[in-house]
Formats: sequence, C-alpha cells, structure tokens
Amino acid sequence: MHTPRLCIDARAGQEMAAMGAIAQEAVDQLVAGWGEDETSSEWIEKRRVVVLSHPDQVFSGQLKRHDTALGLARSPWHWIQHRHFCRDSGISIFHGFHPIDRCTPSWGLPTLTTLLPPVKRLPFFLSRKSEHHYLVPSEKDALLLKKRYLIPDSQVTTLLPATRRYVHFTDRPTRKEEGSLLLVTGGPVPQKLQQRLFKGISEKYPKLPKRALSLRQVNQLSAMDWRKKLEDTRLLIYLVSSPFDWATLPLEAIYWGIPTVFLDEHAALNELLPQSRFRLSRFLVDPPSLKELDIVAERDRTTLEERDCFDELAFAKSYRDAYRKLSV
Repeated sequence: MHTPRLCIDARAGQEMAAMGAIAQEAVDQLVAGWGEDETSSEWIEKRRVVVLSHPDQVFSGQLKRHDTALGLARSPWHWIQHRHFCRDSGISIFHGFHPIDRCTPSWGLPTLTTLLPPVKRLPFFLSRKSEHHYLVPSEKDALLLKKRYLIPDSQVTTLLPATRRYVHFTDRPTRKEEGSLLLVTGGPVPQKLQQRLFKGISEKYPKLPKRALSLRQVNQLSAMDWRKKLEDTRLLIYLVSSPFDWATLPLEAIYWGIPTVFLDEHAALNELLPQSRFRLSRFLVDPPSLKELDIVAERDRTTLEERDCFDELAFAKSYRDAYRKLSV
C-alpha cells in the first residue's frame, strides 16, 4: 500500500533572500510545532514529509530531504525535471513556495503554492486546475488571482503574515541615541516619489544620517543578518509594494520597536495597519517628530500583536490547517 507523503519545496528560502524567507521559516516552524496541540501536523508526526531543497540549506530537525542543484525557473526543461520528480518520488501532495511568474504545473497532484513576489512581472497565465490551491498574504492579492486569472474562490486562501521565530529569542537591535534612517527598496523608486520623500525627510529629520538597502542586490538575508542591518536604525522606510510580499522584514522591525514607514500600495501591511500614521501618504503630510516616532511605532506594534502576527508558530498553525483542508 502506498504511504502518503507531503513534499515541501523550500528552495526559495535560499534563492530569494528576504522575499523567500517564509519557505525556510515554514519548515522550521512545522518542526518546532511537533507535539503541540495547536500546531502539530500529522505529516510531521508520522515522518511523511520530504523537503525539496538545495544541498547547503540547513533546517531544524531531521526531515527527509531531496537535494537538488536545480533552481526555481519557468522553462520546459525545469518543468520536465519537476514532472519526473513528482512521478518518481512517491509524493501525494506537493507544496511549493514559488514566485508567481515561476509556478510549476500540478501534474495531477493536489498542489499548494505559497505565492511569492514575481521575479520579473506578473505572468499572462496561472493554472486554474481544481487540484491547484494558492496561499497569499492579503485579501488584495487574493482578489488579484480571482479577477486577473479567474481562480475560483475555493482555490485561494489568505494566510496571516508573521515574523520569524528568531525574533523571540534575541534582544532588539542596539541603537545610538540619534540613530540613522534605513531605506529599503525592492526595485526602482519613481523619481517624483523619491523627490517628495527626501524633501520631507530632510525638512523633518535634517540630522538623521541615511542608509540604503536594495533587496534585489542581496543574496542572503537571514533573521540574524536583518537584525544586524537594523542596528542603529531610528527609522525604517520600506519602499516595497510587490504583490504577494509577505512583509517579513517590516513586521520584524516593528516587533523590535523600530518605527517603520510603508507604501499604501503594500497590500498586506495596508490591511494589517489601515490606520497607521506610518502609511506613506499620511507620513508625508504629517510626519511625527523624533520624540513621537517611538510612540507611533508602539501603537503599530500593539495592533499587530493583537492580530497574532508575532505568534512564534503562526506559520505552523496556518500550514497545518492548509494541509488538512487539502487532504479532505
């Protein structure tokens, strides 16, 4: 009799730096949740999980692995290799963490895809087969799938974005009294927005030194690496608005008490913090003073805590439920 097996494709955890951090984190949380009533997955308990990974990836626990040097890509060659793997490995359910423009076919298997931001652009087509289900970080992203790709409502699930477990086991990043401003981008920033933003910052915080981080130029960004980047940060401005961004970095900054400004177009953050003074449109009109920054940041932190975004096993709970739903 064939033993059911779940395959979790976690390669994005290495290939996509911060944007794919959820892939690595989900596996680690599922292992950490083993034996807990609210988080333990039957697939983990019965040792029926296979992790599709790169050879040098490191995970918690002793899960069965299938290591490959093959990266995430959308080409006939990659699809052929993926089809052979699904056919020959004996898996029953496939769960991938894939950029929306690099999704793989289901090949007849029940398939979960946690969608990540596109590497280049939104694709023309996305599978609507009944066995293919999609997990997204916001209602706006879910609506995009339903309207643009005609994905049935029953095949789209919105999960709660959350921080990585690491933040609960380390002190907040150190900061000098004045600190500096860290600008994080995920691609080109419109010139008019740049001009308006820099003008506002220079007028309100003239003595605040500025630093920049482009996520497209970062190969690896572990939770520890991110904490180091945040040292001496007085204000974080997160200029990323890609669809299917799980907001890992800004959520962790807010958890550590760092004032975090974000674009109104960022779907997940806008839904989690609709009244925040750190939404960019409000921030540009009425930026808090340096003394007020921490007060406003604490309000956002409290809101996210009430919504369970800081639960250290949030992803373990979400994916356990998603696996159960797909197995029914």
